[in-house]
Amino acid sequence: MATLALIATAVFTLLAAIGAFISAWATKRAAQAQLYVKLMEEYSEREMSESLHILKKVQREKVWKEWLKYEQAQDSLSKDFARSNATRLLRKTPNGHNKAADKIDEVRRHVKYYFLKINKLDAQGFFPEKLTKELLSVDGIKLFFEVIQRIENLINEHFDNSEFDSLRKMAINLEVKEVLECNAMSERGKSSYQGLFLPESFF
Repeated sequence: MATLALIATAVFTLLAAIGAFISAWATKRAAQAQLYVKLMEEYSEREMSESLHILKKVQREKVWKEWLKYEQAQDSLSKDFARSNATRLLRKTPNGHNKAADKIDEVRRHVKYYFLKINKLDAQGFFPEKLTKELLSVDGIKLFFEVIQRIENLINEHFDNSEFDSLRKMAINLEVKEVLECNAMSERGKSSYQGLFLPESFF
């Protein structure tokens, strides 16, 4: 009789443990789904759409020649000159006269922190790989690397690229098509940038 009681207790304990595990698993999955939907909604919002539109407009402009010269220049004098001119036009101004630069800075921050947020959540193991890949498989990730990272390095010569590198490595491991395309373009030397001069009338 005592043996049966011990067996019953063990079974009940095991079932309770299984139930707790399933409950915790279900809670985690529900939290993942909730945040996934929230991030997808954030990406679909009008503000994000407008930010990406501005970055695409920057990308298409042929007034980026000084930035391209900076990237390709061999002598330090040319590099310093190109950086000085492009940086002057990109930096926010206290008096708000450089409206183009101010707007680019605003959208840069918006898009940058959206993708870095996904990177941090992935580093914490919050999302399964499938969901992380879906969140990154959007056109905006190209602009994150092709435009935003370049601007960061332009306005700050000592910019720490570690977060960008971490996200790029993770996206490549997940075989995110958009990032693989960025890398292929970079390796072929077919950059879509042609400088970084934005006139006040740009917007």
